[in-house]
Amino acid sequence: MKIKYPKFLLLILTYILAYLIVQLGNFSMWGNLLTGLGYAGSLITGIFYSYGFTSGPAAAVLILIIKSHNLILVALMAGIGALIGDLLIFKFFTYSFKDEIEKLSQERFFRQLAKNIPLGIRKPLTIILAAIVIGSPLPDEVGIFIMAAATKIKSRYFIPLSFILNTIGIYIILLLIK
Repeated sequence: MKIKYPKFLLLILTYILAYLIVQLGNFSMWGNLLTGLGYAGSLITGIFYSYGFTSGPAAAVLILIIKSHNLILVALMAGIGALIGDLLIFKFFTYSFKDEIEKLSQERFFRQLAKNIPLGIRKPLTIILAAIVIGSPLPDEVGIFIMAAATKIKSRYFIPLSFILNTIGIYIILLLIK
């Protein structure tokens, strides 16, 4: 039996594994360690903020960090960390998944979806949707996948976009909690 999308299947299996590890493991030790590192802990936690299954625990650690550190500096450091995480995802999707993204975009559902969106607004709408997902606590993989699948965005544009969106998203979350 040939699997149609083996890389996506492997990615889904890693999410399932991560979920099981989070549910079965004791992560208070990691939270205490990252909180104790202060701004450096914010940077490391920001990397985890980018990934689907670790974004919730990362946000919780950032909330603990702002209790004893400057909110703006924590958000900036976490934004840099999230950028690092997003770059890893971006490189992974744009190079490793390129063949499967192109094949998936030819599936009937995505072709029909593309037909129903006027050509002139398709690309801006896609970038706006991807930007909302990247800036929110939703998994950045989804936003990056949308952007990689529908646009040919270059790293030099993606880097500042990712940093700004993640930093603003983290800042808003922390501001609402504080």
